[in-house]
Amino acid sequence: MRKKIQKLLLAQGLLILLIPTLPVSSQTEQRVCPYVDEPPSQTTRVARLDRLGVEVTIPSNYRTMLRQDGSVEILDPATFTLFECMSRGGIGQGGGYYSQSIALEPRDQSMSFREQAIWSVGSSIDSSGHHLPIVRSIQSYKWHGYSGYIVLSQSGYSATLMVQMPSDEQVLTMAVGCDCEVELEDVISLSESVKPIAR
Repeated sequence: MRKKIQKLLLAQGLLILLIPTLPVSSQTEQRVCPYVDEPPSQTTRVARLDRLGVEVTIPSNYRTMLRQDGSVEILDPATFTLFECMSRGGIGQGGGYYSQSIALEPRDQSMSFREQAIWSVGSSIDSSGHHLPIVRSIQSYKWHGYSGYIVLSQSGYSATLMVQMPSDEQVLTMAVGCDCEVELEDVISLSESVKPIAR
């Protein structure tokens, strides 16, 4: 009986050792989504974003994607393919991506327009539990005759241009972000590719 138990334990031990080397069922395999960089095409196209009241000129091989919050993200081909793969259950490889987005948001009447622009790049919480803006710099900026502010976050990983729209009830936000340093020139470059739709 003792030998039988020893043989059974030995068999179980061998099975446990072999499990990692056994082939995994294709049903449980998850595809790793590749990120294959592709340069922007030399030609451009105009994407009309009626909900936001603007149009944006982008490289012909770039896409626009409507997000759940109503903002629109501009995606390079590699990022678009990555997101498409992940939406079908694939696994994204580590690392972030360079983001460009445009949004129309309500004007927060509880604060000045400048303060709202400052808060647009996020906040941190101090030891007392108070939210503090994480802004490195802010400067006024004119976009197609509309007044706005360009704000760079403290980390340098995001920059926003917030523009006061004529109705005084909405603001247009153009933002860039990355897990790398961004510059004010990055958001200025984005803003130069965006213009209001003539009504």
